[in-house]
Amino acid sequence: MMEQNEPLHGARIGIGRFDRWAAVGFLVLPLIVFLVPLAFGHPLMAGDDLNQNFPLRKLAAQDIAHFHGPLWDPYIWSGTPLLGGFNAGAAFPSTLLFVILPAKFAWSLGEAMVFMVAGLGMYAFLRALKLAPISALFGSATWCLAGFMGSQLVHLELVQAWGLVPVALLAILRLGECPKGSRPMWSAVLGICLALIVLTGSPEGLIEGTGLIGVYFVYRLWVTRSFALVVWTVIAGAVGVLIGSIQWLPGLAVISTSQRSATNYHFFVSGSIEPSEIPNLFIPYLLGGFGRFGIPSYIGEYSLTEISGYPGILAMVAIVSLPLKGVLRQGQRASKGWGIWYVIGALGIILALGENTPIDHLLYRVPAYGSLRLPSRNLAWLDLAASVILAYWVQSLIGWKGREARGDSRTTALRWVRMLPYLPSAVIALISISVLAGGGWVISSLAHVPVAVADTRVTALRAVALVALVFSTGVAVLIYLLPRLRRPQIIIWLSAVLVLDLGFYAANQWWVQSPSNKVIDASTAQMHTISTYLGGRGHVSPRYAIYDPYRHHIDELNELAQPDLNVLARLPSVQGYGSLISSSYEKSTGTHQQLTVNPASLANGTMDLFGLKLLLTTQDAFSTQISGPRLAPETGSTASSASRGYSAPSDLVYPPLSPPSYVPGVTIAQGTFRPGETRSWLTGDDQYISSIRVTYSKAHGESASGLEPGVVRVGGQTAWSLPQRAQSGVGENAQPGVEQKSLSAQGAQSTQTDIASGSSNGVNSSLGSETFYFQDAQDASGIALKYTGTGQLSVRNIEYMTVSGALFELKGSLQGSVLPGHWQYAGHLGDYIAFENLDVRPAVWVVPLNTPLTEAGLLASRPVPYSSAKMSLEVDWAEDAVKVYSPVPARLVFSMNYDPGWSASISVYNPATQYPDIVSDGPVIRAGFLQTAQVPAGKSTVRFSMGPSYYVKARELTAFGVVLVLALLFASLLLSRRRLERLTRQR
Repeated sequence: MMEQNEPLHGARIGIGRFDRWAAVGFLVLPLIVFLVPLAFGHPLMAGDDLNQNFPLRKLAAQDIAHFHGPLWDPYIWSGTPLLGGFNAGAAFPSTLLFVILPAKFAWSLGEAMVFMVAGLGMYAFLRALKLAPISALFGSATWCLAGFMGSQLVHLELVQAWGLVPVALLAILRLGECPKGSRPMWSAVLGICLALIVLTGSPEGLIEGTGLIGVYFVYRLWVTRSFALVVWTVIAGAVGVLIGSIQWLPGLAVISTSQRSATNYHFFVSGSIEPSEIPNLFIPYLLGGFGRFGIPSYIGEYSLTEISGYPGILAMVAIVSLPLKGVLRQGQRASKGWGIWYVIGALGIILALGENTPIDHLLYRVPAYGSLRLPSRNLAWLDLAASVILAYWVQSLIGWKGREARGDSRTTALRWVRMLPYLPSAVIALISISVLAGGGWVISSLAHVPVAVADTRVTALRAVALVALVFSTGVAVLIYLLPRLRRPQIIIWLSAVLVLDLGFYAANQWWVQSPSNKVIDASTAQMHTISTYLGGRGHVSPRYAIYDPYRHHIDELNELAQPDLNVLARLPSVQGYGSLISSSYEKSTGTHQQLTVNPASLANGTMDLFGLKLLLTTQDAFSTQISGPRLAPETGSTASSASRGYSAPSDLVYPPLSPPSYVPGVTIAQGTFRPGETRSWLTGDDQYISSIRVTYSKAHGESASGLEPGVVRVGGQTAWSLPQRAQSGVGENAQPGVEQKSLSAQGAQSTQTDIASGSSNGVNSSLGSETFYFQDAQDASGIALKYTGTGQLSVRNIEYMTVSGALFELKGSLQGSVLPGHWQYAGHLGDYIAFENLDVRPAVWVVPLNTPLTEAGLLASRPVPYSSAKMSLEVDWAEDAVKVYSPVPARLVFSMNYDPGWSASISVYNPATQYPDIVSDGPVIRAGFLQTAQVPAGKSTVRFSMGPSYYVKARELTAFGVVLVLALLFASLLLSRRRLERLTRQR
């Protein structure tokens, strides 16, 4: 009988016909998957790939094409590092495709290359483990399609990093067993892999991927006891560090000033796999998917992409079956080499569970690893290990004919052991039957959703469970029949299961969709409107922001160029979506979480300094509807769930909305009035208001409120003398128990009613309310109140009613922060409402030299009028030139977020030499969050440039790493030639 470690037919280490066809398949199939949809105008991208990876790579390529380092992104967060921000993958080789190819084609080709490298790398690694070609094919196909790689393509940089891991494992394997002459070459291969993993720009992929590589290195060192393996691996590590320095050196500089410079335990464990989410590893769409093939949208508590680690049912069978072969073959030598993969898989599960393991605090203290988040991404360890174990299991099936040797199947213990291969099918059946029997309450329990699951959704998810039950039962029957089948039949049936299982899994993934080409081309009508309103496209034009923390209108956000899609449209924003943001900028603006802004920064002038001219939001940020017809129903959220930070799912092909960590508290329109004082509030939309109800408190003894109502017109003017229009039914919207009086063209009088004793801030006062009814409904975007009484009056709350009968309360997260006079209603843009900042600062301005270099100092010092300081701005890819004329020394302010990598060169024209003389050349001066430079009297030119010193060092280290790689390859070639000559002489 054939020994397990004996090479099978076709399993020799040399490259055979099957190997060549497999290589062709791994090269061609990804091209078909990604380029064919592109040929029909539908490039595949979604999620972070659309909103972040594609725009940032295109921006980086534009800088490279103009022979400038991709150092700065001026379009998000009022300017932020590009290369050092990691997410752009600016130094990764596939980004160069955007320089020489159309952007869509470069993107699709880059996606295909991920699976080319992952598939070929895993196949070559499995063949180097002396596994048969068909076994290697099963393992590599599972690695590409199942679990982590099959779901995480929406994070391109992450799968790029993990796709390189099998190649690195292959290099470590070969370093421990190859001839001396080949070791420099495999050391170079390992070094290049490590460098490319760094250059992907994925911190998780770098630390977690190299962690797995390190575990395998320790295992191979224990097996080989080879000192040469240590030496050549250290050399490879040096190569990786040197070449990767172009990414990690700028990255560390950015991290040191970012919000991740001081992470905590709660950040580290965010995204841990919960025990209730483990059933998703057995039935991947148990709680829904992405709206395809009748599967409803996912309703779980966490992102489906982040908990997707389904290795495939065959891999699960292999995990429990492979050790069984050694038990049943009592007289045979068991397979060698697969034990380490059980260790790696177990480590992956432990790491993915994060806070749900007893060693979570110990893991948090591991250097570098403790600064990461999303432990769920360690499911990649499990999926890679499962793929290798599957290959070993297939090898055992096709290399073992007949029943187990000398096994006594009549013993009870052995009969139970023989049942292990049916365990995955049994677990899937148990979960499926629970869903089929329990229905909605089981689904709600697994999903941890605070709202009831709709009957239609329960029915659809029951259908998913039924399909899983039928499929797992079929696999159980196949397992029973395997000992009775011939080798070709085994291969055919296993291939059918693999294709059906993982093909269906991959086809339902989020990334298998295409956005609108108008979005990719930055040519939507909404983008054009925003561009026109801001005065053109360019990184120094005024900026805009979208405030919608719960993403009520998620289907419109891409049309509006939500960050980082705004990079494609070249529309600068104060917001962003990258993983690294300046900690001081985030603390002040609150813009790290998607589509959020700190309301305080809108009120205190911070956003004025950053040039925020246009704010897009929804009415509920200003007014909360209490009753009456809803003119524009919200989508994606419910009143009952909003208080818990949960957004109910829609049937769009988007993932669920994770509760934003920064959602400001809701405030009510209120204020303390003194005699003669006026105040106004925005309602959040242009509406016809029929009545206003004010709740207030004032000192005892006052007989009337002394309030005079008014409205803020769409143009920003406050109307106190309201024009009369046709009678509209006096009293039809009257409040019970409140005396009504209509407002005439000359103003209004009203009677105070509903007075109750109370106190306000420890002072005896009366609490009352008064309703003002407009005989003619008023077209208004805000409400104003004037206090004409005596003493002090405190407004507690304001409500208003529209002509449609809808009752609103001035209550929202932006109420009290976005106020008339500073902000003005500007109209609708789709379902979003636009507000214009009336006090926005220009891109550059001049202030007196003695201005305090603080945010408050800049706000207090108004810009010098252009009549005394003429300025022009000339934009280049890497530097901004500003020509300034000032009769006295002054300070030039550049509305770009400060970064220590910026410098300013100031030159003055010398009539004698007819050349400019540089009078100052050095780092920019920080003023609050902005950049400033001191300019002399007269005409001068200021050039702002981005070129940090660490970037120069990084380029030198990378160049040295490339030279080292070339030296290793040359040494390998030289040693191989000498070895060949020696063998020739011996013959």
